[in-house]
Order: sequence, then structure tokens, then C-alpha cells
Amino acid sequence: MDRKVFSSDEIVKKRNYADLAEYGDFVARYIIVDPENPVFIKAVGSLYTQPNHLPEAIEIENAELEIELSPFWAPDDETDLDWPPPEVVRKMSASELFQAPWFAWQSEQIPEHWEY
Repeated sequence: MDRKVFSSDEIVKKRNYADLAEYGDFVARYIIVDPENPVFIKAVGSLYTQPNHLPEAIEIENAELEIELSPFWAPDDETDLDWPPPEVVRKMSASELFQAPWFAWQSEQIPEHWEY
């Protein structure tokens, strides 16, 4: 597993930010990825959320988003998208992985009984 930390430039450009619709906002500190299986990444950071039962938004620190990525990479001579090979994943930045298209996400820090 590789741990990729967001650079200060990526943070200034908000490339570590994700709008999770009614679930709130997520600000990642770093990404964990297995270069051999880049279909799934884990983002660790702060989740800002406001379920219906709370009067104001809360910050959940050290929240983890488990993200399933959609195919987003193609070799220069091909048009079909796939996931990048390990040697490409190892060279990618945290924001390149975090900003790749998401197929699905989940977080254990959002209890199932919370309503939005």
C-alpha cells in the first residue's frame, strides 16, 4: 500500500475536497492506494456533515472514505479506459487519484441510522 499526501499546491487548489451532496463535504489529508489494484482507494481526512437530528454541522476527524474508482486511464495508443498499471499509479499524485472519476463511495463514520 502506498500513502500519498496532498501537496500544499494541491490543497490551495482544493484538489483534496469532495462535495458529498446531502452527506456534506470531505477534505482529504492523504490517500492510501494499492498500486496493484487501483480500483479502490481510501481517503483519510475530515468529514463535515449535518444529519437531520443535529442542529448544526459537525466535523468528524480522521474519517475514511472508501472510494471505488471508475476506469480513467488509457495508454497513448488506445481509447478504451482502464485502470492504470502499477508503475503509473506509483507516480500519480494524491490529487490525481482523488480527482479521478468515482463509481461509488462509503464511509463507516456515517452511521446507517442517520437521516439526511
